[in-house]
Amino acid sequence: MSSPTSSNPNHARLLGEVVIAWSNVTDCLEELFAHLSDIDDAFVLGVFVEKIRDGQLDEVVDSLAARAEDPTRDAIRTWIKRLKAARKQRNEYLHGVYKPFQHSDGEQHLYVLGRRALNRQNGTAEPSINKLLSANLSALHHELVEIHALYERLRQDHFPYPVRQPDAPLS
Repeated sequence: MSSPTSSNPNHARLLGEVVIAWSNVTDCLEELFAHLSDIDDAFVLGVFVEKIRDGQLDEVVDSLAARAEDPTRDAIRTWIKRLKAARKQRNEYLHGVYKPFQHSDGEQHLYVLGRRALNRQNGTAEPSINKLLSANLSALHHELVEIHALYERLRQDHFPYPVRQPDAPLS
């Protein structure tokens, strides 16, 4: 039995690009946490970053941004909002359930199953099916690259804030 393929043979490559871009954005989020926290011990800072789940770290950073002055606080919160939207899309693609379907034209297309939709007429809860378009992955990759670039501009325009910096990289 052959394994199903996507309608776009570059699907796996595109997923990989999204994973790498997400890693770069996550590094930015961790660095932002380091900038905004008053933690001056690199080990303690690393423990916090490692133990706070990804979706919670942006909430923590958003809360820490409350201490910043207006333009900095607004820039951080705008950046976090875009990050959250990108995370939602990323999670749908990376943690989704994929199912191949054979079309009448003989081509096999890969679909991602969405949330279960309740059909009140027959009492079933079937997953919605959304065609997986590689263009969507390309758009997500582009958005993640843009979020990374926005962070670089945020750093240039609004930092250092506060003065304290971590002693060592957060690796």
